[in-house]
Amino acid sequence: MDGTRQAATTPNYMRRTNATLVLQAVRDQGPLSRSDLAKLTGLSKPTVNAIISNLCTQGYIREIERPSIKQERPGPRATSLSFAADVGHVLGLDLGASRLAVMVTDLAGHPVAYEQKQLDSPGYMANPEQFMGAIEELVCAALSSAHLTRDHLWAVAAGVPGFIDQESGTLKLAPAFASWSNVPFRQLLVSHFGCPVFIENEVQLSILAEQRWGEAKDVQNAVYLHLGSGIGMGLLIRGEIFRGADGFAGEVGFMDIPDPEDATPSNFGSFEWAAGGPAYARLGRRAVESGESPRLIELTKNRGASVNAEIVYQAAREGDTAARRIVDRLLGRLASGVANICCVLNPEMVILGAGISRAGDQLLAPLRERVAALIPMPPRRMTISALSGRSTVLGAVVCALRAVEGNRFRLFEGPSHETLKVSDGGGVALLR
Repeated sequence: MDGTRQAATTPNYMRRTNATLVLQAVRDQGPLSRSDLAKLTGLSKPTVNAIISNLCTQGYIREIERPSIKQERPGPRATSLSFAADVGHVLGLDLGASRLAVMVTDLAGHPVAYEQKQLDSPGYMANPEQFMGAIEELVCAALSSAHLTRDHLWAVAAGVPGFIDQESGTLKLAPAFASWSNVPFRQLLVSHFGCPVFIENEVQLSILAEQRWGEAKDVQNAVYLHLGSGIGMGLLIRGEIFRGADGFAGEVGFMDIPDPEDATPSNFGSFEWAAGGPAYARLGRRAVESGESPRLIELTKNRGASVNAEIVYQAAREGDTAARRIVDRLLGRLASGVANICCVLNPEMVILGAGISRAGDQLLAPLRERVAALIPMPPRRMTISALSGRSTVLGAVVCALRAVEGNRFRLFEGPSHETLKVSDGGGVALLR
């Protein structure tokens, strides 16, 4: 018999397994009576009573008398057991190129604080110290709002527009952070917290959020398309996040669907350069400079802003001919990419998120039609994310919660938190 099998049959292992089983049952299906809990878990009532006593002492479970129940027999009054979700907290971070967001939740995923900050100055991207300072300021504000300290945090997860190099801790495939090639991003972030930190690609976190709270709740096979400055994909296969051999699955921005008029810069993929946010900015700017688009000229002048996808869609909606031509051209390129993805993966659902998706039905309806015209088996559903721009930070919360769950809610830790070891199938687990 091997060591793993032996460990699985020891009394200590069984105690840990049973305690975790009881806690998860109360969390997922509570409030419950002790009798209900015994039936659900298959454990004996004495075992359940012993476990509940310990969990109540440790603060994981609250026991209260059931209201309005007539006591017909002598003895203890009937009680209900509920999960004490505020026994610990997790923190999720969305570290974007133009916006930072922080969310703090309890262990049931209920938000207790949310803060965000727009990064209007390009100096944030050029100066790692300034960027990390902005993160620190936002984290402090969120914790203060929730009346918590860092000691209350059991795990932190962050979404970034790229990937972390496992050896160096630097960011890869992150055009917005192109000047950070030699910056030890992982070490910088970990230094701000006293608990395990997980860093994950923002798009993969988005599909996690959709699976738990969004459009993909009851879906086994889905694709999340991040349509922003870059184009990326989060992939759900048989209910599980698919990351690929090295964690780089979903980098569809590098598909060979180029802009025939503009060479792709080295820090972009050809598909995202041809159909993503930079394409709207590029073609819209030319329409302004050539005088072809009176409405774009007016909108950029009134707002004092440069051309972006939002402004192009607004001008098109208001009847501007040049803006409509831009939208039509770029929708054609986007449809080609989505059709390619669907031919390979045959997803049940395609979810559109990030900046360009804010165009709503102006984007969704024609994209559906074009994809359906290109392939024999289009997705059953194509929809816009309903998570209101919070998919990355919500996905970071899910990632942190999974880490806590994978560590059995820290039930068996000693005084130090240095023993936490979690494998979530991806991301970067950083242990102190």
